[in-house]
Amino acid sequence: MSDGKYAINKKPDITYVSQAIGKDNNIRYISKVFDLKDFKDFYYDQKDKKVYEVIRESSTQEITAIYNENTTDFSIRIQRFSKKTGAPHNQSFSFHGGALIRFLRFLESIDLL
Repeated sequence: MSDGKYAINKKPDITYVSQAIGKDNNIRYISKVFDLKDFKDFYYDQKDKKVYEVIRESSTQEITAIYNENTTDFSIRIQRFSKKTGAPHNQSFSFHGGALIRFLRFLESIDLL
């Protein structure tokens, strides 16, 4: 369902786990969606040297873990989808290997401030 209906039809109270796939049937996709309300966001335009305030529309946020059962390696991808159309926004980010642990340590360090 590349039109985005796959994520929009998921329910926030369920964690989804795929059947094992891949050459050795050792890869699983684990995902969960969260509904987000409208929120303000800010970004800095380096070229214009200005800070812009943007209102982000309510959306569905999906977190997907791609898990390798043979090695216990995994990656995490976070993607936002439009609530109206289900289409993904042109923004996402992923963590692979030790990057997720470093990111969690960073978040913990914010709590110390």
